[in-house]
Amino acid sequence: MAEAGAPASERDALASVGRVLAAVTGAGFELQPALDQIAAESAALCRADAGFVYLRDGDLFRFAAASGGTPEHWAYEREHPDTIDRKSIMGRVALSGTFVHVADVTVDPEYEAGAYRLGGVRTMLGVPIRTDEGLIGAVGLGRTRVEPFSDQEIEMVSIFADQAAIAIRLARLLRETHEALERETAVRQVVQSINRSTFDLDAVLQAVLDNAVRLTHADQGNITRQIDGEFRARVFSADAPPEFVELMSGVVFRQDRGSAMGRALLERGPVQIVDVLADPEYQLAEAQRIAGFRTILGIPLLQDGVPIGVLSIWRRHVQAFTASEISLLSTFADQVAIAVTLARLLTETHEALQRETAVGNVLQSISRSTFDLHQVLQTVIDSATRLSHADEGNITSKENGGFRMEAYTAGVPAEFRAIIDLLIFQPERGTITGRVLIEGGPVQIVDVLADAEYRHPDAQRASGMRTLLAVPLMREGTPIGVLTVWRLEVQAFSDAEIALLQTFADQAAIAIANVRLFETVERQRTELARFAPQVAGLLTSAEGEQLLAGHRREISAMFCDLRGFTAFAETAEPEELLSVLRSYHAAVGELSVAEGGTVEHFAGDGLMVFFNDPAPIPDHQLAAVRTACAVRDRFTELAAAWHKRGYELGMGIGIASGYATLGRIGFEGRYDYGAMGIVVNLAARLSDVAEAGQILISQRHYAAVEEAVAATERPPVSLKGFGRPIPVWAVESIRA
Repeated sequence: MAEAGAPASERDALASVGRVLAAVTGAGFELQPALDQIAAESAALCRADAGFVYLRDGDLFRFAAASGGTPEHWAYEREHPDTIDRKSIMGRVALSGTFVHVADVTVDPEYEAGAYRLGGVRTMLGVPIRTDEGLIGAVGLGRTRVEPFSDQEIEMVSIFADQAAIAIRLARLLRETHEALERETAVRQVVQSINRSTFDLDAVLQAVLDNAVRLTHADQGNITRQIDGEFRARVFSADAPPEFVELMSGVVFRQDRGSAMGRALLERGPVQIVDVLADPEYQLAEAQRIAGFRTILGIPLLQDGVPIGVLSIWRRHVQAFTASEISLLSTFADQVAIAVTLARLLTETHEALQRETAVGNVLQSISRSTFDLHQVLQTVIDSATRLSHADEGNITSKENGGFRMEAYTAGVPAEFRAIIDLLIFQPERGTITGRVLIEGGPVQIVDVLADAEYRHPDAQRASGMRTLLAVPLMREGTPIGVLTVWRLEVQAFSDAEIALLQTFADQAAIAIANVRLFETVERQRTELARFAPQVAGLLTSAEGEQLLAGHRREISAMFCDLRGFTAFAETAEPEELLSVLRSYHAAVGELSVAEGGTVEHFAGDGLMVFFNDPAPIPDHQLAAVRTACAVRDRFTELAAAWHKRGYELGMGIGIASGYATLGRIGFEGRYDYGAMGIVVNLAARLSDVAEAGQILISQRHYAAVEEAVAATERPPVSLKGFGRPIPVWAVESIRA
């Protein structure tokens, strides 16, 4: 039985079905043991807290069996049958005629959840039980947590509902016939076949066919199944003539009237030909001659109303099958359909879990390796090789204009690696990697020894490869690598395996792109953070992306400009010039960032810093003045050292506050984060007119810091771009 919280394994599901079938047959076809087992197994297999079965009684649904839950809850349900309305899960099943799923009964306005609160049920599922008479009941599941049931769990419960329908129909049928014991034994043999074979589908179908032939007093029979879109006979009675088996195995049955199988597929119901020799439409004359059958009966195997095969039996003499025998064969046909459906479901589940696990391994590899590309690609190629049933594989990635090998599976011979590692792959026909680069899609070489274009026999001999398959790792329509797998024997890869390999190639391409993007972003963040750490943080957040796109905000703008720099630049050596600028820029940048400022740009001896964006700063006006005072003090120290070397340099600072538009400016490949507006122009112009060692601030800015700074009002100044003189104040210091 599956562990709580874990998905059911193939063996768990098979064991559950086996136990249900055993319950159906173990008590002389009394319904109660079967219904109890169905409630218990469906709850356990689908990780539910309660499983239950209701049977229809006229316009009511009465409680019949349960597993889990609370005694108080089920006692209440016994006394209060459900009516056909939307107040209960059973009522809704009756109204809809199909399964009903309620994610949370406590928030469903139509649902009367009072009774279910006795069991603490939140999420509920109901699946109808149907027979030829129509809807006769339902199988239900409940979870005390809000967790919807998956499609696979719903399909599993549908299988149990089908088993309940079979149990009910068999119980009624076998109580009405004198062959109850013999038929009970036959179904038990089917169950034993399932248990013994660990779900060997052919063995199960053989057991069903043998019992169907025996219990209907037929001579022989076969089962036709749909495989790869074609209906072919796959299971025969043990005593069927070999010549007949060979002939029928090659026939593709279609929905037509030329055979009992074709008619059953066409009509989707039981078809009987009382005498094939007297039937003008019957066309399998050679098969009839070999097997000698005269009366034949075919029952379609239906899945959701669609035929997936036919169960056929025949007699060598003319004797029509009775209604009871047709009904019994229909029961066996349902068993076959369930077995085929379960086999498909479990195969799909197993393959899906394998793929999910493989994808999970790739994602875990990415998270564990901190984008160690080699480790990620190793996980991809190992999973791709295993799930495509290949023997070995490798991955190439683009490097400096060519493609080199990046990862191998563990079993690749060292001699083969030594050959391949020396190659730089280019688009050409001599290798499968080169062909993929030319074609931009999957390439398969069914037998490399028979391929006239292949140019590396030494690599083939070293690896032993025969059948090769390669798919490109595509990024924006361009190959950035190739994933290749091969088999050591000639066996072509199927379309499904090619599609699976493309999935892993997509993962590898995403891994490569993510690593490169990660490396690029980290490099850019590192470089950008040296000058504007606040802006660097915008690159990886949704809020930051909005700020980069453009916005308005009140800021304080500070411009610094050197005095005497032009004369100094005309006489200084380039090395001296750069040394002075580096010291100057480092001092201003360090002190500005310390106060939360954003250094927008360096323009020779000019430098702009703004405060309160992108990160808000309380009292940004005062932060700007503190920065200016600290810069002036630091520059005084630098200027004294330069003076000793003959450099006479001063610095003027202008500060203004007001609203500006800020965001990303530039073009693809070269972006900056900048501010635009009158406040920026005003700060720049104040810097232009400030004397060496002077900090000039605008009237609005002074009003914001008046209580915190010592400043002297200066005569209004005429500034370029402004129509009237501008009042200014010269900052002396920050008040204690």
